[in-house]
Amino acid sequence: MFTFDAANNLNVTGSISASNPSVGTDNTTAPTSATEIGIIDGTGKLQGVSATNPVPITGTISASNPSVGTNGAAIPTSSTEIGASDGVNLQPLQVDASKNLKVLVNAALPAGTAVIGHVIADSGSTTAVTGNVTVVQPTGTNLHVVVDTTSTTAVTQATAANLNATVVGTGTFAVQSTTTDTAGTPVTFNAAAQTATVALVGRVGCSVTFSANASFVGTVILEESVDGGSTWTATDGFSTGNLLTAVGVAGFTPVNNSYAMLTLQGATNARARVSAYTSGSISCVLYATLSTPAITATCGTDGTNLRVLSTDTAGLLKNNMTQVAGVALVAASAGIQKVGISGNAAATLDGVITAATAPANALATLAVQNTTAPSLTTGQSVALQCDYEGSLFVKPYRRAQTVASKATITNSAVAVTVLPAQAAGIFADISSLVVTATPAASVSLPFTLTLSDGTATYVWDMETGALATSPADGTLLNFTFNPPIPATTAAVAWTIATNVATVTVHATSIAVLQKAG
Repeated sequence: MFTFDAANNLNVTGSISASNPSVGTDNTTAPTSATEIGIIDGTGKLQGVSATNPVPITGTISASNPSVGTNGAAIPTSSTEIGASDGVNLQPLQVDASKNLKVLVNAALPAGTAVIGHVIADSGSTTAVTGNVTVVQPTGTNLHVVVDTTSTTAVTQATAANLNATVVGTGTFAVQSTTTDTAGTPVTFNAAAQTATVALVGRVGCSVTFSANASFVGTVILEESVDGGSTWTATDGFSTGNLLTAVGVAGFTPVNNSYAMLTLQGATNARARVSAYTSGSISCVLYATLSTPAITATCGTDGTNLRVLSTDTAGLLKNNMTQVAGVALVAASAGIQKVGISGNAAATLDGVITAATAPANALATLAVQNTTAPSLTTGQSVALQCDYEGSLFVKPYRRAQTVASKATITNSAVAVTVLPAQAAGIFADISSLVVTATPAASVSLPFTLTLSDGTATYVWDMETGALATSPADGTLLNFTFNPPIPATTAAVAWTIATNVATVTVHATSIAVLQKAG
């Protein structure tokens, strides 16, 4: 039977042993089981604690973070690790052994003397820049130039007035000099050796004006100096009315006109000088100008000195060829260039006219085969002609190379001219000879016929034949000489003669006219 005490608690005598698998001892392995914790809700019911039924807490909770400090106070003794995104995951920032933040520079620094985080103050030091830097626009007040170690000189702001210029538009200005050309002293030319001069310092050109021409007859030369007027050199010029015709360095007779002088860069003085005087007068004044003539001399170098290019009187550029691709030209004779021919494969085509080894290559000369012979007029040309087998057509004679003549001997033994003498240097070579004899009455008469050029002679035996016989024909000479019988000397006549004075013969000759060689 159970008994209870005054407070209604069950009286238990003896001992009761029990174990709880959810209970463990401090600093030992955690229990393998757990006891569910519950809370009493607002209705007085017991409820288990879970993620959807958390333990309600009321009142104030105090906590501290040793890595958090107050502004203006001492640095905390602890810190919170800082991370950053690599684009996908959170990554911690790193420092080196000296506690400096590691920074990866993805691009190389530009070359030069740039210093990151600094401004170069001078060639020997750098000055750190902190915060924002304000750059002040230079003005006449704050812009200075260091003159020496003890003073500075103010630079006045540029304006149209102090630049001697005209301001055009807004924000920009074009410099336009208001300085006029410098005029020399006018001189009236009325004698030889007179000069009119002008200094060119600060100017780049020169013009000459002639006026008040009183029938001036003489020669004026334009000259320039590069040494202040000690030495003078003749130069050229152009009339403003004809910029394509130079007056010439040898001088000219001026008229009322203006002329632009050609002056070298660096010339210090210019002048006009009367080199020859006949009569009359003319006024002359020179101007040092701010611009050069529209036409200037073109120069080149010979490797050492500056040379002005020259032309002939027609304005064509003179050309003195001395090299081709750096190799000196060879002259066959004075003024005639020796020309060599090289084939497509760079083979040498040169050959000699004497007996020698032929070149490995030669220039081919072609001929054309035409079934219809070409018909040319004066001044026309045509290719060499050949037959269908490639053999070249050759016509040995042409109208300007042949001449024909005739002669008769009547009962005489005296030589007669069968071919007259030709012009000086012309050889008349007999290419054809025809001789007939008149028949005798009853008996054929024998005779000899002699052909001669005065040095060489040629003899044939002939007969006249007789009318009383049948046939009555005598000897007929009909010769074609190939090659022709050569004349011994030029410009001599050919003659024929018989050895008897009792026959009559008729002769016709054709000669080829040639020159020696």
